[in-house]
Formats: sequence, structure tokens, C-alpha cells
Amino acid sequence: MNSAAEIVGTVITSKDINMFEFIIEKSAINKVKKGEFITTKNTNGEILLSKITKIVSTNSLIGGKLEDANELTKIRAIMYSKEVLENSSEFLASAKVLGVINDENGKIESNIYPINVPQDVYLAKDDLLKRIFSHGSVDVGYLKVRPSIKVKLNAKELCSRHFAILAMTGAGKSNTVAVLVQELFERAKGKMNIVIIDPHGEYVKMRNTHILPAKLNPILIPEEHLAKLLSIGENSSVQKSFLIYAASTVKYEVKISKKQISGIEYLRKIEEKLIEWADIIANSNGGRITIDYYDGTRWRRKTVKKDEEMSINRVIEKLRWFINKNKNILGSNEGMFDVRNDKINVLPLQKIEDEEAITIVGEFLKRALKERIKAVHGEEVEIKAFEKQTLLIIEEAHIFAAKNLKDRSGYWISRIAKEGRKFGVGLGLVSQRPKELNPTVLSQMNTKIILKIVEPTDQKYILESSENVGEDLLQDLPQLSTGEAIIVGSSLPLPVLVKIKKYDGVLGGEDGFKNLNI
Repeated sequence: MNSAAEIVGTVITSKDINMFEFIIEKSAINKVKKGEFITTKNTNGEILLSKITKIVSTNSLIGGKLEDANELTKIRAIMYSKEVLENSSEFLASAKVLGVINDENGKIESNIYPINVPQDVYLAKDDLLKRIFSHGSVDVGYLKVRPSIKVKLNAKELCSRHFAILAMTGAGKSNTVAVLVQELFERAKGKMNIVIIDPHGEYVKMRNTHILPAKLNPILIPEEHLAKLLSIGENSSVQKSFLIYAASTVKYEVKISKKQISGIEYLRKIEEKLIEWADIIANSNGGRITIDYYDGTRWRRKTVKKDEEMSINRVIEKLRWFINKNKNILGSNEGMFDVRNDKINVLPLQKIEDEEAITIVGEFLKRALKERIKAVHGEEVEIKAFEKQTLLIIEEAHIFAAKNLKDRSGYWISRIAKEGRKFGVGLGLVSQRPKELNPTVLSQMNTKIILKIVEPTDQKYILESSENVGEDLLQDLPQLSTGEAIIVGSSLPLPVLVKIKKYDGVLGGEDGFKNLNI
């Protein structure tokens, strides 16, 4: 069956067609470890690839009960020499069948036949594992159990069917992103846009980067969302109404004037309109007070109350506060779409508050998807870069795709997760808080690269939102070392434990405590 392969044990029992146990040969004990790949046969003569899931040791001279072991060791030591006791030890391994190896195409197919007992167990040969795990083009690292075997992901599957990188803080998430991006860039340079949404400025120092200036154009923001940015809550319905009236009116007046105005000018005109209305109320002599506004379809006249002047003035205060806080990012956002396919595009957001960042990201995702829809339908695009397929990688994705998906960014992430493949828009979500991600969006990420995660609720959440992540894989997550990851999904034939290689460039966002000596 496997003439050049090494025999490492003998099958002694098979509980079902997907599980078996074998005694490890003493001469092979140093070569057999948890997670190692082995081969056997089923009753149809097909070669099975399996993975060792557990190893236990027993000694018939000492006894099997743990509570008796120490006492029995002392007693047996009187009767047997140390050498005799050691030679009587046996190692029992449990293995999970991964599937039948198809010799014609190297693919792994499901097993439907029982496993012969007894039979020899072989160590899987390197060339077999290379056929399975090194067939892709995106080199991310090597097998933890076989450092000589590189793990290469299928780039097309990775990009077209989306991926997620999930980890706790300090597990190697940023390094994994950098390795993946650099590999994809080297293979897709000039063929595909790569954009990283970077809330903490971790990737601005990478090689071959092109920094996109984050800008917020309030003219493009729906009035309802502008109210949210101004911290006008649902309970402040009067304030919200006046803001919407003023914004709609200003937009119409700008439209008919055919003038181009900046984002700050737009907000200042809203302020002027609100001041105009406040003055009308303040200067009234007790009669009927009215203001004129445009509601998006026609002009209307509204009767207002004397005490509503206070609500208008509160909106003016909030508007001024918003302008002052965001004066460096308000304006035309056209430069933000200066995407280049010969560079790694980074949109840094580290100096921007979450609400504003969410709005900026929502607008970017919206434009990217709409432009790609035009390109696929043969229509002329406004942003030439989006004539090519685009991969969007979103760091701190739990901020932008929270469970309720109420924010603008969440809506467009959901759209891309569901429709992006049809229009050549790939999505990569990166998060250290998996349980805060929207479950539907996470379930659409077909490849998952999962680094160390200790929090049980995070583990459970990943399991519930992933078809190909099993309980056996989750059990390994808390024990992973920094830079180790379990990769599952369509970019690899089988789930596997990988040591992610080290990115050979510079990253930001390093440990802020690294120079603290205490």
C-alpha cells in the first residue's frame, strides 16, 4: 500500500467508519504526536488519511486506575526492575478519519467503508501532504506537525468566497494579516485592488503601501444618519426634525443653484438655516409662527411653537461641536477612492472616532460595491480602479459589522458578504471579538483562520456560525501558541493546524508595553 512509508502502529479497534485506535510501535514513539497525519486502508482497499487526536500511555504491570498508580508503582518496583516496567509501557492513539485519498486528483473524499482490524498504520508521506496542503499559491506558513510541509491557500477561493481572521489580543493577528496581504499582493499586483480598512494604523508601514486619506463628506450622508453623528438621539425627536428639515432644504437650494460646495460649507449652510428659523421664532410677537422648508419632494410651511427655539439652538450647538471636532476630516472624499492596483491600499482611521469611522467605511464600501456592479454590467465606472476585482480587508470588524447591522458600514458589509462574489468584491474580516460580529456575516466567511482564543463564548460563537469548525478543533484553540492558527474552509482541502510565518517587514500597532521593565 505505502511501500516507502514507515509503519508506526497497528489498528486494534474501530468504533465506526470515521474513528479508530491503534497501538504505537515503540520504535516510532518519537515520531508520532497529536495532530500527526497517518494512513490506513478501509475494507474496500482504499487508502484513508487520518489525523491523530489523542495519545495515552498504559502499563499492564502497574495497573490502569489512576488513583492506584502511585501505590502500585511502589509495589511493582519490588517485583520488577525499572527496565521491565518501562518495556511493559504501551502507547494507545486515537485517530479521526479525514477521508479517502483519490490517487487520480489528490482530493480527499468521504469514507463509506469500515476499517480493517488489525492492520498496519503508516506515517503519511511528505509528498502526499504536499499534494494536499501545498497546492495553492498563498504561502502562509507550515504544518505544525511537519515543518517541512508548506501550507499554501487557494487564492481565488480565499478572495471570492471571503475569509475571517479571528484571535485574542497578542495571538499574532496583525502578523497573519500582513503575511496574507503581502502574499496576495505579490501574486495579484496589477490584477486586483487590495484595500485594508485600518482603524489603528497597524498596516501603514507595510511595504508597497498607498495611503488613502480618510474623509467624511456630510453632503453624502443621509439626514437620519447625520442626526446620529450629532448625538441627536431617538428621544430628541424635535431636534432631529429641525435638523432634517434644514439639511433637506439646504441640499435642494444647493442643487438648484448648481454650485459646488464643500462638506464644511454644507454644514455651515445648515447652521445658517437653523439660525434663520430661530430668529423668526425669537422675533415673533405672539401670533402664528411659520417656517418654510423643502421635504425632499416639495416646499412645505410648518407652524412652530415659541418654546421650540430652544430645540433649534441645541441643534446649532451640536452642529458647531461636530464641525470643530471633525474639521480635519470634513470635505470631499474623492481622494479616498484613489485606489491603485499596483499598491497595497490602506485607509487609516486611527485619529477618527468610531461613529465617524463607521460612516466613512460605510461610504467606501457602498461606492466600491456599486462601482463593481457597474463594471460587471458593462457600464462606465466613475472610479477607474474599480474596473478590476477588489479585496476589502476590514480590521476590528466587530466595530463595523456589529450584531444588529444598524450602522451604514454593517449594511454594506452584509451586502458584500452576500453578493460580493457575483461582482468581484472579496471580503476579509479581522476581529479579536468574534462574539460581537454579526453571525450571518461571519457565516458567509468561507475560510476562517483562527488563532488562539481562550474565551468560551467566543469559541461557541465561532462554532455556531461555521459549518466546518468542529468541537475537536475548538478544544485546541486555548492551547495554541502565538502565531499558530487553525485554518478551515474552501481555500484548503482539510482543516489544519498551521504555524504562520513571520512577516518580514514593519508593522505599526506593536505592544505599547514592550519597553516597560518591571
